[in-house]
Amino acid sequence: MISPYLAQLCIVNPTSLLNILCNRAFTAIGRDGNNQMFPIAWVVVELENYQSWSWFLGILFDDLSIDQGYGLTLISDQQKGLEYAIKQRVPGAEHRNCARHIYANWKKRHNG
Repeated sequence: MISPYLAQLCIVNPTSLLNILCNRAFTAIGRDGNNQMFPIAWVVVELENYQSWSWFLGILFDDLSIDQGYGLTLISDQQKGLEYAIKQRVPGAEHRNCARHIYANWKKRHNG
């Protein structure tokens, strides 16, 4: 998921270098006690793969002092290498796929 701030930059100037890199921007978004979303971290990486996700999650979880992930729930779309990186880094966390992305992928495969 690209943070709203980064997505706005991509839309404002579609010919910018940032637009080229948006496909490889990782973000971590949280919710506060008022159910408001806020960006926790973001990074632009060279490739979207297990190594990049593992590196990003390692830094993120170290900074947040998250060890095994017990009590943590992660929701994502089906990014390349992300599921395995989560299982390796925080085996106690709950990981689910975003329902909107599941539906969109199902709709692509099953017209009708």
